[in-house]
Amino acid sequence: MRLEQYQRPYEFLSVAGPFLEENEAENSILLGVIGGLARATAPSLARGGGDAPLLCAVQDAGHVVAAAIRTPPYKLLLSRGPAIAIAMIADWLARGRQLLPGVVGPFESAQVFVTAWSRLSRQRAAAPRYIRAHRLDRVRDVPPVPGTMSPAAMADAELLSRWVAAFHAEIHEPAVTDPPVMVADAIARQRLFVWRDAELVSMAAWTAPTNHGVRIHSVYTPPAMRRRGYATALVAALSRSLLKSGRRSCFLYSDLVNPTSNDIYARIGYEPVSDLAHYTFTAEGL
Repeated sequence: MRLEQYQRPYEFLSVAGPFLEENEAENSILLGVIGGLARATAPSLARGGGDAPLLCAVQDAGHVVAAAIRTPPYKLLLSRGPAIAIAMIADWLARGRQLLPGVVGPFESAQVFVTAWSRLSRQRAAAPRYIRAHRLDRVRDVPPVPGTMSPAAMADAELLSRWVAAFHAEIHEPAVTDPPVMVADAIARQRLFVWRDAELVSMAAWTAPTNHGVRIHSVYTPPAMRRRGYATALVAALSRSLLKSGRRSCFLYSDLVNPTSNDIYARIGYEPVSDLAHYTFTAEGL
């Protein structure tokens, strides 16, 4: 096996893309990020606006068996792969004296990486957050509820920014972008949608388009409006709209400790694909 580093996102995507697309739902975050970078005009336009992204793939007999990317200052995004390949990625990063905020990847691969990283660095991992990747190819009928879906408007931005902050507080995962910035950008690009029943009652957004699908995220209903079917109706309507626009599939991730959201997505037609782990590292240095 050998590890190759790539300086240009489109070169990484040309090599590792086919491998990642074999598990498109599982890798939809990684594929969405690298796809956005590849479409950018230069590595300096990577998310985070600072350092160039770190891109690597491990090949065995000419075939990619594992891949990873990092857009500083965010967590490492890791694919599944043989344990030795995952350990090679950890070793490469350690030799580059990287200080990682954490890693996100399929459960087994993330565990292997954390074990190797704890030997190679002075960083330690906090207890992980587990999420489940889902895929939908056809939307099932759901019970009707009052209201309709519509694109979010700038007049809604202040309220939706508070909802985004509340959403991330509930999942115990900091937002990668300041909520008002994220909301303004999503509204401008028509990627943030709401369910209105006299007032705003639920929100959901889409992002990270891949060759065949798109990921739904930030599904949130304020506590006072829950258990009325609003989130179910919104995610179903948004998923149906995205499929009609030409997407083959929709992807989303749910928190494994939240049975309500998992039940909602199952009723809509989302099927579990794999489980992933979010690890956060302590900033002890290398």
